[in-house]
Amino acid sequence: MFVGFGLLEEWGAFENSHPVFVLKVPALFQTIHKVFARVIRSSAPDVDRLVFHLGMLCVEDFKEILLLCANGFGIGGQKIMRGLYEKAVTADYLSAHPDEAIKFLDYFWVHTKKDINHQKNLYGKDHWDSKFEAEVMREYDEVKDQFMEDLCKKCGTKKPMMSWTKLNVEAMAKAAKSPLADFYLTCYFVPTLQTHTTMGAIFARLNPLGENDTVFKAGPKREEAEAVLKKAHFIILNMLNTQFRHFNLDIEDELMDRAKDLDEAWEWGANREDSP
Repeated sequence: MFVGFGLLEEWGAFENSHPVFVLKVPALFQTIHKVFARVIRSSAPDVDRLVFHLGMLCVEDFKEILLLCANGFGIGGQKIMRGLYEKAVTADYLSAHPDEAIKFLDYFWVHTKKDINHQKNLYGKDHWDSKFEAEVMREYDEVKDQFMEDLCKKCGTKKPMMSWTKLNVEAMAKAAKSPLADFYLTCYFVPTLQTHTTMGAIFARLNPLGENDTVFKAGPKREEAEAVLKKAHFIILNMLNTQFRHFNLDIEDELMDRAKDLDEAWEWGANREDSP
């Protein structure tokens, strides 16, 4: 007996509503494969390895968004789009500011120290590898000073930064002069309201019922799915363009064709005011 986990009715509705996108998407994945079917050596500059691997993470996010949206889970796709946008912006920023790559790498030790602390609180100190912890602490002590910010300028008290950079995602996009900078609101801020526990997430799922009541809006979110996939398509093309520029790849004509596909699939140019 076959057991499936997709929604066949939604697959059909998606194909009927987006026939041009369905027709064009194989060529998009062919270009993606061409860009990433190569190896970045460990000896490559830090920024090259980061831009490449952030791009590969973007591809995974895009595939997950496509899977959700093709099954009618538009808000689910929106949640993943937040991470896709941040990764793509970070790649743009590091490509434009390669000296910052070492900070991105060094912040790994801050995250690892936090991970150890959480696990020790959960499982107890006796269940932890003290030798590994000592190694992590040595690395953390070497990098921690660059990730401190003022808690009180008057008394000089400092606290650890919540991120590897003092710039927020919107500021990074602007500093990189990224085409994604204009889309911060709909591709990052609004999805953040869905990712976290907010009243915005609740309101997005309510329909009016009578004069004063509301009812939870069950069923597929096809309109949201279309809006999300359109934006994700743009973000993944921007990421491919970042790979093209950063690595000087011989794919300029192919990227132009993929941009035309975007326009044809979503009537991007004709409906620019509806773009993300």
